[in-house]
Amino acid sequence: MVRKYSVAGVVTTVFALIITLMIVLYNFAPMWSAKWWIIDDHEIALFLGEDQKINFTEIVPTLLSSTEVGSPFVSVRFRPSYYTLRLVEAYLFGKNAEYYYRLKIAFAFGFFFLLLMTICFSIKKLTTALTPNPPLPLSSSSNSLFALLIASVATASIAVEEYWRDIFARNGAGEVYCAVGLWLYLVPYFFLWKNSSNSSSSSSNQWSWMWALLSTLGLLIACGSKENFLILLLPSILLLYRLLRARKLGSALIHLIGVAGSLFIALSVFIALTKTGSDVYGRSVTFSDRLTVLVKWVFHFKPIHLNLLLTLLLAFLSSLSLKKLSRFSKFCVIAQLFNFALFFSQVIFYNGLFPVNYRYDFPGKLTYTIGLWINLAQVYYLLLSFNKRWLITYFFFPGVLTGLLLTSSLKFARDNNTLAHFSLRTNIFTSSLEQLANKVKEAKMTTTPIILLRDSQKQEEVISLFRFFNYYGIHNPIKVINYPVSDEDLLTIEATRENCIKLYFVDHNALKSGVGDDKSFKCVNQFPIILNGDPL
Repeated sequence: MVRKYSVAGVVTTVFALIITLMIVLYNFAPMWSAKWWIIDDHEIALFLGEDQKINFTEIVPTLLSSTEVGSPFVSVRFRPSYYTLRLVEAYLFGKNAEYYYRLKIAFAFGFFFLLLMTICFSIKKLTTALTPNPPLPLSSSSNSLFALLIASVATASIAVEEYWRDIFARNGAGEVYCAVGLWLYLVPYFFLWKNSSNSSSSSSNQWSWMWALLSTLGLLIACGSKENFLILLLPSILLLYRLLRARKLGSALIHLIGVAGSLFIALSVFIALTKTGSDVYGRSVTFSDRLTVLVKWVFHFKPIHLNLLLTLLLAFLSSLSLKKLSRFSKFCVIAQLFNFALFFSQVIFYNGLFPVNYRYDFPGKLTYTIGLWINLAQVYYLLLSFNKRWLITYFFFPGVLTGLLLTSSLKFARDNNTLAHFSLRTNIFTSSLEQLANKVKEAKMTTTPIILLRDSQKQEEVISLFRFFNYYGIHNPIKVINYPVSDEDLLTIEATRENCIKLYFVDHNALKSGVGDDKSFKCVNQFPIILNGDPL
């Protein structure tokens, strides 16, 4: 019996790995050979410097203290895990831009594999733990197949959401570390909660220590990479209380480290925000302003409202059938309430600018999916309480699968060339910088002024180019001129046009458009940089 279960588990895992690989390749394969990009990547160039490498002894404290991590209680952002992991990446990969993206693809593979297995495990657990006697007219292998099939389609439909590409196809997205930290936190959390009984066997304690270490690491990575993940403190404090009550002092002490570290991050950000009165985007953080936004959204109907209403209704119908509110129904109500709170924590954090279809939607937009799965689990449980096993076998499972296929088919049908275009642009952008560096050095133009002509209002683009110039050893005098060129700037530059390098941005969609077409500003050395602002 054990051997049969093990073989089934191995087969399920192998198929899950293959399916996850297909999902990740479909979504992120174009990033395999991507190079530097003007947004975000410039921070890596700053860390590496002109020698294009980091010595291990530079990470702490030299480079780490130069970031916001060196200004606790002062900087309105405080992400110690984010910058530590980012510096470790820079130390390991150095000037090999493609390696950074390949690591993100590996992160995506791990994230979606764990997501698929979690959904699969949850379905199998639900269909076995709640199945009454006589059992459902489904064999064990058929049940496993249903679970894997539904989990695969569900994971694929989630993976094609736009914001995942903005997370796993960027070098500067803190959300990529949050995704890793979230699953490092959640999976051990489940086992810690399950094992936090009064049992004190050596085997139980040994596993509890391991789960506590992983969960604490995940908590610190998630909360220390993006401040909106501080909401994980709520379930963490609840788990800490449960561990203490069960006298699992070793596990509780380890978990306390994670809670204390996250509280320090929260305190640091809170004090800094109190001093400035606004967040990093310049938006007010006063209690009344954020409360106004929250109240407005609470009364603005969203799918998460429907999820909560359905949860309460299904719990009520189940209690009528069973003459009591079951433990399962209580769990679903609590889980949906936390899901509801997670959604509105995002609303408060982003001051109502949510969702926006890119990385800032994580994890808030996941609440729609989580809410749906809670409701489906309740429907399944309700059908069992009415003893409608044939409805489950022949209508519920096939219905869920069909619904997922229909809703996700629209997402799969959309244009899938976004990342391919972005990858191409990163290669052109990096090649442009390398050619400029070679031209400056080989033609001995190291003192020739560089005239940077721009029509974008994004200051990050100028900062990025300055950092990349230093990274590639370009130390020419630089003058930034905004487009359209003023008469004063035109007269100033025309006097030296025979001895200057004109650097301008070109829109990637139409290489003949943009500032590069400005005929009034002439220069012997014309040098385009391919650019179109935020890539995704």
